[in-house]
Amino acid sequence: MNPAFWKGNTTNVCGLSIHIPTIREIQGDSEDIFDTKDEQEYYRVLGLFAETPASQMIELNDIGVNYMEVSDFEMFLCLMKSFEDKDLLNKKSLLFFNNLRLGDMEVFIQKDGTAILGNPISGAYIDEQIYNRISKLFCDMNNIEKETCKVLSEESRQYFLEQKRLERMLQSKRQAKEYTSSLNSYIVALVNDESFSETYDSVRDMTIGRFNLSLMQIQGRYQVDNLNRGIYSGSISSSKIDPEKMSWLYINK
Repeated sequence: MNPAFWKGNTTNVCGLSIHIPTIREIQGDSEDIFDTKDEQEYYRVLGLFAETPASQMIELNDIGVNYMEVSDFEMFLCLMKSFEDKDLLNKKSLLFFNNLRLGDMEVFIQKDGTAILGNPISGAYIDEQIYNRISKLFCDMNNIEKETCKVLSEESRQYFLEQKRLERMLQSKRQAKEYTSSLNSYIVALVNDESFSETYDSVRDMTIGRFNLSLMQIQGRYQVDNLNRGIYSGSISSSKIDPEKMSWLYINK
């Protein structure tokens, strides 16, 4: 677990100053609780660092590219090149970086043939090593697990693609409804837990990293409590439970 999550709202990765935003920064200052525009834009930019070839396998397949032959970094560069709203990128970069604007960066091929995302004026750049570190940091602090997929035979790959298409169709139907803030749902759940000391207002000044740590810690405690109830009632055998699952201290996981 990255100590930056509870030490403050800034950390450094390979010379890049990373900003860890508060819930208030992510959601914006609108007093309208139904105004989710800022939150949606944040997660849209976050997706650039969270998407993988596995999560984009349908799009890649439709242009004749085998997702198993594409790296996460190559996927990131493709998504950056296709992101047309540069003003949005620059505006939301402030929620991820203190000294870098994504909208001002372009994909360059170096002399050794490797690609990077860079700004020729400032000299700032993101290569594959830096990408891997900041991508993990952004996903961890937002409690996002990157989608992966094992190497499959061609027959299995085609079957898997068709299953993903069906899932995507169902997902599209659900997303056709108006966007609902997941953060608001988590805020309500946390504030109404007796072990959580923040209020509806003060919780919005927590960084997203600290917020998710608190959420996962409380979820872990409930999971352990439920397992203990199952053991005491005789419906669960303690011998079949991984000892690590009996620890509610998320900080040690």
